[in-house]
Parts: sequence; structure tokens; C-alpha cells
Amino acid sequence: MDNENKALVPVATAAKLQKRTYNGNPQNMGELVQYAQMVANSQLVPKSYRGKPEDILVAVDMGMSVGFTAGQALQSIAVIGGRAAIWGDALLALCIAHPACEDIHEDDPQTIEKNQAATCTVYRKGRQPKSWTYTVADAKRARLWGKQGPWTTDPFRMLQMRARGFACRNQFPDVLRGLSLAEEVRDIPAEPQTRAPLKVALPKAFAASVNEILDEITNASSPKQLEGPVIKAKAADLPEADKQTIRDAYKAKFAEFKAADVP
Repeated sequence: MDNENKALVPVATAAKLQKRTYNGNPQNMGELVQYAQMVANSQLVPKSYRGKPEDILVAVDMGMSVGFTAGQALQSIAVIGGRAAIWGDALLALCIAHPACEDIHEDDPQTIEKNQAATCTVYRKGRQPKSWTYTVADAKRARLWGKQGPWTTDPFRMLQMRARGFACRNQFPDVLRGLSLAEEVRDIPAEPQTRAPLKVALPKAFAASVNEILDEITNASSPKQLEGPVIKAKAADLPEADKQTIRDAYKAKFAEFKAADVP
């Protein structure tokens, strides 16, 4: 009877549970592409990622490289101006979670407002503490102070983010692997777009070759008929030497009409 009862409830061993456990990460590039395409239309991802599977792929790949799961990466990594960046609190979390991190000390908002500066000190085992101070004067020099957005609504928090970003990157470059703070990256001026040369589609009548224009001049029967070749010569994209040839032909033909007293 006992043996029969044992078979009534299946037992999931630890090994089986571990095998079935989903770790939240795509396992290869194919899965990552599929994941990005799937979540691009989800309402649970930030609006900046919706409909943008390429940005999702970059964000998840960069996030996984520093230890985030795919879901965490979507909440913690931002693609700004073609660069992957990490939000301030996520950067702090990565550094604090590292076994070598002893402490991170930041000024509180009241102290920052009083000192008109924010200081962050990061302590790591086996290394000297590293501090960074970012002042209102620094922000003004970078033309950030008073800038529309967070620098107007929460300026002292932005000073805190700047100090944190520099101090954490200096002490934990191996953890952050080149990722910058999103709060910093979004303040980088956009590169001016190089305008392509303006191309004007000329009427087909104007797209004439040198020989065609010279033929029209030669075959003109009156000074009035010389106007067409002249207009074409001015509109045509020709070397200066060719245009000079056309001008000389025009002058010769016009002189011919004048000598023959053609009206």
C-alpha cells in the first residue's frame, strides 16, 4: 500500500527543477533576435523601445554583458544617439553588488544645494578610495545649468548623477565596461547632420551635351533662336572650357547674323 501511495504524487527532483528553470536570457544570437522582435510590440517595455527590435537587441546584449537579465536590461539600458548607456541607479546597483565594493558615499540633496557641488566617493577593496566632485560651475561651463529638462526641474540630482558617474567609472571600469550614464549621454550635443548637395532635376531639354548645344547654334536661322542654346549652356553642368567653347560659337554665329543684317 505504501509503495502504491508513493506513486500518486510525482516528485520533482532538484536537478529537474534546475533544468526547467528559465534564467531570463536568450542563449544565442538567434534567440536574441527572436526575443527582440517579440517584445518590440509589448506594452511592458519602455516606449522608446516599442517597435524598435534593433534597439532592443543592442540594449539586451549590452545589459547581459554587465550581468543583467534581458528584462533588467530593457529597464536599465537606454539607447541614446546610437550609444548604449545605463541609468544612474542601475549603475549604482552594479557597483554595490560587486564583491569588491566596500561602500559608496554620496552627498544628499541638502548638502549638494548648500555646497553648490556634489561629491561621490567609491571604496573598493585593495584600492585607494576614488572621489569626484561636480560643481555648479562645472555645469555652467558645460552649458548644462538651467538647460530645459532635469537640469531645471531637479538640478542638484543631476549634479549627483555626474559625480556618481565619474567616480564609479574610475573605480569599477571592469564592471561597467565602458557604459556611460544615460543622464550624461542625453546631454551630449547631437552631431550636426551633413546636408547632401542640393540636386535640381533639370527639364529634359536642359540636359544637353556640348555637341548638341553647338549644333543648335550652328543650325540657328535667327538671333532669336540662339536664346535656347544659351539657356541650356548656362543650366548644363559643364566644365568651364566647354562653356567657353559654346560662348565663342555663340559670338561667331551672332556676328554672322549681324553682318548679314538678319533681324
